[in-house]
Order: sequence, then C-alpha cells, then structure tokens
Amino acid sequence: MAITGLPTTVGDDIVTVTPGSYHSVDGQAGTDKLVLNWATLTTDVTWRDIGYGWWRFEDSFSSAVDFYAFETFDITTGSGNDRVGGWGGDDRFVTGAATIPSVAAWARTRLTVARAATCGP
Repeated sequence: MAITGLPTTVGDDIVTVTPGSYHSVDGQAGTDKLVLNWATLTTDVTWRDIGYGWWRFEDSFSSAVDFYAFETFDITTGSGNDRVGGWGGDDRFVTGAATIPSVAAWARTRLTVARAATCGP
C-alpha cells in the first residue's frame, strides 16, 4: 500500500492511502484530510472505532489504515458492500455499494454511489 503525505505536522495535512497493506497515521494538529483511493478493491470496506480516539478503515482482505485527528475524508471504494462514514466536515465519498451512517446529518458531505446505497444510524 502506498502512502503519501507523511510525516504529518501541526499544519494542515493531506495523507493519501492506496490498497495493499496496513498503515497507522496521526494527523496531529491543524485541519487534516485523509484520502483513500481504494477504487480497485472488490472486497467490502468498513470503518470502526478501535479506541482512544483512533478509527480504522479496512477491507475484508488486505488493506487497512488506522487514523487519529483527521477532520475530513475523501474516500473512493470499489465494488464491495461498503460501510464508510465521516465527521460531517467537507467529506467526499465515491463508492460502488455502500451504507453511509447518518448521511442526513452531514449537510456538507458529498456522496456518489454507483450502485444501491442504504443510509442508517
């Protein structure tokens, strides 16, 4: 998995991750953006709380990124049954099939779904 934008600083950072392995990244201070370019994946992409302020985006096979202190997301996933989300910042999600938690609460989130998506709590 390639990762760019490291090391992060106390300024505004953009970190980009592509599929293939595991990374852990702390955005530190500033307004930071995490970009996942996982369009080639055919597996399910999910996100979950892993504790102490850290979260994880992962697929069900070979890719994961643990992250902390990122304020916005630009996430592109492939054809899996994805479950992704964000904090309500200026987020962008492009996905094949997805469940996006609480989209109605994210007035500034842009969502593109190539196939059917469901929204839930």
